[in-house]
Amino acid sequence: MDTLNPVLGPVQRVWRGLSRGQQIGLVAVLAAFGGLLFIVTTVGRGPDSAIAFSGLSNDDEAAIVQKLKDAKIPYELQDGGTIRVPSGQVQEARLATAGMGLGGKPSAGSGFELFNQPSFGQTEFTQKVNYQRALENELARSIGQMDAVDSARVHLVMPEQTLFSSQQQPTTASVMLKLKPGKHLDTAQARSVSNLVAGSVQGLKTQNLTIVDVNGNTLTPNDGVGSATGLSSKQLDAQRGYESATEHNLQAMLDNVLGPGKATVRVAAVMNWDQIEQTNETYTPSDPTQTPVLTNHTITESSNGGAAPGGIPGAASNNASVPTYQGGNGGTGTTSKTDTETTYQLNKSVQKTVRAPGALTRLSVSVMLDDDPNNPNAALVQNVQNAVNAAAGIDPSRGDMLTVTSLTFNRQELVTAQADMEQAAQKQQLMDYLHLGALAVGPLLMLVVLFFLLRRGRKRQAEDPMAVSSQAQAGAPKVAEVVEKSALPVGIPGRMSKAQSGVAQPIAEDPQKVYIREQIRLLGKSNPGTVAQLIQTWMDEDRRN
Repeated sequence: MDTLNPVLGPVQRVWRGLSRGQQIGLVAVLAAFGGLLFIVTTVGRGPDSAIAFSGLSNDDEAAIVQKLKDAKIPYELQDGGTIRVPSGQVQEARLATAGMGLGGKPSAGSGFELFNQPSFGQTEFTQKVNYQRALENELARSIGQMDAVDSARVHLVMPEQTLFSSQQQPTTASVMLKLKPGKHLDTAQARSVSNLVAGSVQGLKTQNLTIVDVNGNTLTPNDGVGSATGLSSKQLDAQRGYESATEHNLQAMLDNVLGPGKATVRVAAVMNWDQIEQTNETYTPSDPTQTPVLTNHTITESSNGGAAPGGIPGAASNNASVPTYQGGNGGTGTTSKTDTETTYQLNKSVQKTVRAPGALTRLSVSVMLDDDPNNPNAALVQNVQNAVNAAAGIDPSRGDMLTVTSLTFNRQELVTAQADMEQAAQKQQLMDYLHLGALAVGPLLMLVVLFFLLRRGRKRQAEDPMAVSSQAQAGAPKVAEVVEKSALPVGIPGRMSKAQSGVAQPIAEDPQKVYIREQIRLLGKSNPGTVAQLIQTWMDEDRRN
């Protein structure tokens, strides 16, 4: 406390010098300043809480609220199925609700943990149903581990085994995915989900698997021809990838030259997805007579003589009772036959060509420039056309097309967005200035009020001594009269006797002085402030004199 006396001493003296009204006013000013400081420091700040759950359904929200009540964790409900809890209890709230199977996620113990308990007394049908449930939940857990997937549900249809394979129904499955906000499942990821489920279920083929999201969009990868363009998903992805890459390169080139937002590029490509296999056989030289003979083989046949007479062939000629007739005379002659085989020495060339699918057959590029269509810059249009023609690889022989058009871009949406952003920035800047101004003006205002209060107190203190001085001057004749009376002898008031003036008397205390001193003492006890002010007035007069 001794160390604080130099600080507290002046404060206590100032406080004691204030009147009751001034003290009450000072306390009110300090309280108002404290409230203002609290409001300023807390303005613009939300509660010290964080989002623990979002995107919940009504059932899940009710279950989580009940769990939080049981765990005695404070919570705040917001629109959109959002629950906020204190920042320091977010993990505690999530752990308290873990394993409840919320948001379509499998609950704890719903996988193959179902078979950890003894299954005595269960029927074969119950065991099959539990196995299917466990397999579905295990697949949902595995799919839910993907980065883009928030939760998943898997439904399996596993027909009974039949004796004849022709009567066996195929196994089918469907997967419903709930994607995280801002996430997208591309074709490769959808194909991985399809392969994961098909490889985990016996007899399931990827053709019998359907993948959808909660918005009803089909995510099943289509590797066969089934789209309106007659292309498979792989072919469409390859074509769109080529178009996107070409657009990006051309747009980046134009943005670097003309500036951002000064040009727009669109690319359309047509690809040939036919796989062609061609075999060519070539013989050289083309004229065989000019080629040396490798082998020459000649065969010649000749015959001489005629045929003997005979009857009519058949059963009648073999029977003796039937007369026979002599045929005509047989003629004589010579026949010959010659076969010649010549083998030439020829050169044979066999060429087999296989053309991979995906060849570019036609490319169309459209470029729009932000320029006045009524007075376009012809030189700029020509330069852009030449640059894009070379960068995109335009080939007129295969039907490629390039157009460069000057149009005035509609920037109303951009202007509106910029105005909204500027307005929001100005509001935020104004709030910041008000915050800083309140922090700076608040203490200054308190000091000004305190200064005026102290100045008013000093004025009152200066006025009080003047009143006391006047009162003291009014009573001064009485005191002076008392003092003068005390200076005279007791026997003859106002005059000294001659006997006393010449004769020495013993020193004794004057009763009049005793009386005056007693009166002053009583006056000091009854009104000490007046006496003090009177003494102070005398001292001030002595200093001035």
